Amino acid sequence: MKLAPSLIAMAIALAPIAASAASLDAEQLMKSFNIIALDDMDLRATDHVEGTVYVGDDYNTGATGTSPRTPTSINTDNMAPGTVGDVTGALIVGGEAGGNFGGAMRGDIVIGSSYSGRREGSGGLQSGVGTNTPAGIPVDEMVSTFTALSGNLASLESTSGTGFNTAMNFKSFTSGAGDEDGIAVLNISRSQAMQMLNEQQQITFDLSGGASTFIINVAGTDLGNLGAMMNTDTPSVLFNFYEADYLNFTSTWRSAILATGALVDTAPGGSNGVIVASDVVLGGEVRPYNDSYTYGGTLPTTIVSPPPPVTSVPVPAALPMAAGGLGLLAFLARRRKRA
Repeated sequence: MKLAPSLIAMAIALAPIAASAASLDAEQLMKSFNIIALDDMDLRATDHVEGTVYVGDDYNTGATGTSPRTPTSINTDNMAPGTVGDVTGALIVGGEAGGNFGGAMRGDIVIGSSYSGRREGSGGLQSGVGTNTPAGIPVDEMVSTFTALSGNLASLESTSGTGFNTAMNFKSFTSGAGDEDGIAVLNISRSQAMQMLNEQQQITFDLSGGASTFIINVAGTDLGNLGAMMNTDTPSVLFNFYEADYLNFTSTWRSAILATGALVDTAPGGSNGVIVASDVVLGGEVRPYNDSYTYGGTLPTTIVSPPPPVTSVPVPAALPMAAGGLGLLAFLARRRKRA
């Protein structure tokens, strides 16, 4: 179930800003977890995630086609456990967890509600810890923290020297030097994103200008099938799909993904890095970089909630029809997920 915009706005409005800043650090969380699903996560065509996982609501190994009896494993690379509030584990689930865990599972499992299935692998399993309580899993605060982050990043202006090249076989993003903290920002419209990301062509990243972090803000709700291919890991590059409600990756993706309002369907061949989304459906495995770490960049030190308003990137008049067709794909995908 994708988080409704009204619920996200309410979570932001009700979250105590000072407490959020003190207890949850978005950058540290992105460096601690391979996947952060603010709502649900379902396994469809893979039996494991190589790194650590946080799920705000329900974790299900069989909701979209995989037999619930098929053992699945989390953190097969044996990364250090992640911490959310007062809870630490390799797999943290705010709601219910269903399915069997295989012997390759590494680390503790902590569940806010109940668990059904067979448990193998190393580490312990603790269920019924509760949510949104002092000793429980801060589910609402996770939503408000990352929604505020996405909105704040989207409000940033493009920095000097950033750019992109849409030429076939030479597609590339260029960061320039970035700001005084080394953070480069590039804002692209939906139509520009389609030119860069929709076709199965290689994309390169040029950070030779000196930027330590490259944030690419992508406008647009329904972006369809993203077939761009990345042969090189880019741990300091973050794509912020701040308006998206559905993202389907069809090729190898090796940059961080921030899509707090979207259902993200991962590529069949797998992907590297960190994914932060509303819902995650695994079409392929997700791996940490070099089997050991996820996000390698930095984030702005000041994040305000609610975030500043975003200045929309102009959209060509011919796009609404295409957007409507892609919206149908998103609707059908969500219907399949709920079935």
